[in-house]
Amino acid sequence: MSDLRKRLTDAALAAWAAAAPQLGRDPHLARTRVLAARREARGGRVAMLISGDDGQGDLILKLRMGAQRDTTGPASRAYAGAVAGLSGQPGFAVPRLVLTLPDHQALILSHCPGVDARTLLSDSIYPADHLRVMQAAGAWLGALHRGRVQPPAPFDPAPALRRLIRKARQAPPPRPDAFAALLARIKDLAPQVHGRPMPQAIIHGDMTLGNLLIAPGCTTGIDLENDSPAPVARDLAMLLVDHEVWFGPQPAALSAFWQAYGMDMRDDPALGFFIALGLARLWQEMPPDPERDTPRRAHVWAGLQAMCARLPGKDWA
Repeated sequence: MSDLRKRLTDAALAAWAAAAPQLGRDPHLARTRVLAARREARGGRVAMLISGDDGQGDLILKLRMGAQRDTTGPASRAYAGAVAGLSGQPGFAVPRLVLTLPDHQALILSHCPGVDARTLLSDSIYPADHLRVMQAAGAWLGALHRGRVQPPAPFDPAPALRRLIRKARQAPPPRPDAFAALLARIKDLAPQVHGRPMPQAIIHGDMTLGNLLIAPGCTTGIDLENDSPAPVARDLAMLLVDHEVWFGPQPAALSAFWQAYGMDMRDDPALGFFIALGLARLWQEMPPDPERDTPRRAHVWAGLQAMCARLPGKDWA
């Protein structure tokens, strides 16, 4: 176990020891298992499954270590807002917030059934599964955006471009010449979206296949702590990038996605801009030599390069 993973695990166990008495549970009677742990600039994040061996339901504990400000308050509002937004739309869910622990920068959430969409598709050999999963993803996102709609607002691409350029100067990405070509493409797209009113909602903010749980009769979105008022195209682009980078172009699945979402934005310049922006951000997260890194990183890098090669065409969204 790495030092960071151990520190995150220990912090999560300490948070559970503090939470359990407030929930009327014995912390020693529940089994715990780390589901995910990752490094961040000032610390890290961990998600832990609390299994109900004490006869009570399973829970998820999420903790952020090293945060410079309280994250539990905004997270509480995000989950409450998503629950309210999806009410009256059967078949769609988000975890229920059970308890906040500001002193530990931790949340206790209800455990939702289902398999995350990326794992489901990675384990499948059937093209029809892409159709089914992307249809479920489009329907869930459409429900979230309808339930949390905001007035259209003009968009300024300049801040996002400045962040890309600043980060590229501070830490040159792999294949810097090729990245510069992608950056030039984004600059070409920026005037098409500058000042345009865009459909807005309180979006998910980290909309990947890994944050959708698929179960019979229900699709659940998880990890809603990044929600914010923003163009809906941002959520849509992030999901489409994640799907194609991992699994390649799937035209039938994309058609099912747009039909389920309820609005086809394939020809919207905003979607094109956010897709190119998402590819650039993913590129900047790659290690110096991604082809020789872990098999996972090498796979994502290959998918990223293949999707970037399709950007000039009109059929890539």
